[in-house]
Amino acid sequence: MMGHEFFGYGGTFGITAMIFRGLFSLAVLVGLVLLVIWLVRRASGSKNSAAGVSAVTAQPTAREILQTRYASGEIDQEEYRTMLAVISE
Repeated sequence: MMGHEFFGYGGTFGITAMIFRGLFSLAVLVGLVLLVIWLVRRASGSKNSAAGVSAVTAQPTAREILQTRYASGEIDQEEYRTMLAVISE
């Protein structure tokens, strides 16, 4: 019965098998993509650790914070210079 076949799969079991094959293929593809992402992050993390800098723990310096506050208008020039003198000591 050629009319009941769907791309060579016959009946309900054939369609179900085709759907499961597709889902399995999709799961394998997603797994490979996640593996590549993990490997790239691990490789880039080891370079930062070797340099003594971690992307997660990198904190801005007091001078950078002060410059950001001054640039955003949070503090005026007098406060900036006073605080800069204090952190430079």
